Amino acid sequence: MRKITFAFYILILCGITSVRADLSTEIVAISNVGEKVTKFVSGLIPGEGLTEVDISMRDSNFIRGTRDGESVFQYSILGVRDIVSKENSNLFTQFSVHNQDINNDQRIIGNLGLGYRFLNSDQSMMFGANTFYDQDLLEEHKRLGAGLEAKAAMLDFNFNLYQKITNQKIVSGTAEQILSGQVYNISSQIPYLPWTTFNYQGYRWENEKSNQDNKGNIYSLEMALSPSLQFDIDKDVSSVDGQDHVNNYKLTFIHPPRNNQPSLLDGAIAQEAFVKKNMQAALKNKVRRNNNLAVEIQGSIIFTSK
Repeated sequence: MRKITFAFYILILCGITSVRADLSTEIVAISNVGEKVTKFVSGLIPGEGLTEVDISMRDSNFIRGTRDGESVFQYSILGVRDIVSKENSNLFTQFSVHNQDINNDQRIIGNLGLGYRFLNSDQSMMFGANTFYDQDLLEEHKRLGAGLEAKAAMLDFNFNLYQKITNQKIVSGTAEQILSGQVYNISSQIPYLPWTTFNYQGYRWENEKSNQDNKGNIYSLEMALSPSLQFDIDKDVSSVDGQDHVNNYKLTFIHPPRNNQPSLLDGAIAQEAFVKKNMQAALKNKVRRNNNLAVEIQGSIIFTSK
């Protein structure tokens, strides 16, 4: 399965790289439309900082509770705002709201966090810590989160711990239980392709009634098509018996544009294997974490964290 996933990503990269010139016009057009939308949304949120609006689609054939041929879409608005920003450190808040399909029911999930980041003495590495509060705004599942992160020129690492703070709830006659768990991510630029990032995620959600924890890995290919447009593809490979794998495709519009970071429009292939990151810019990036809730649907014992 891992070999198939890597081969699939390589084919996508080869295809995008080979038709970059033909895609440039379309990328710029989509970026301009998305930039206007994201700029408008950003203007509604007080303060200076990053704003993202994204649309993601999951393979319908892999989502339990959906009919064959039915697409599962998720929409999200995310903001990062500085509280106390200095040259080598940043105290910030991050917040988001998005929909999530839980037991074939659309929920609205809210996330609110506080984080602190700082650079080392030669500004070659960044370290950070954060804490979050996540809630299903309709059915009131709640959890707390805590995370650590470290970023360097060629490698990023972060670890997130999630702790449930509500017990079982009965929703439309079905028992639902939010789960605690742990997630870690390791990511790096793909050599000679500075506009891409490959991320490996390992996750584990602690079971309640199921006879095994829900655990697995997610392989992600993240592509900066332009300073204000990113396209991601990921594959969730669960190790739980009977749990289907899930493919996800996400288009993200970003404001303000990341003009200090490489994109496909700058050129598909670089002369250097790795392009040095601007670590000061990393102080203002969003926290990599799972904003979706992991919920165990009891009775049939179905996990929902996608």
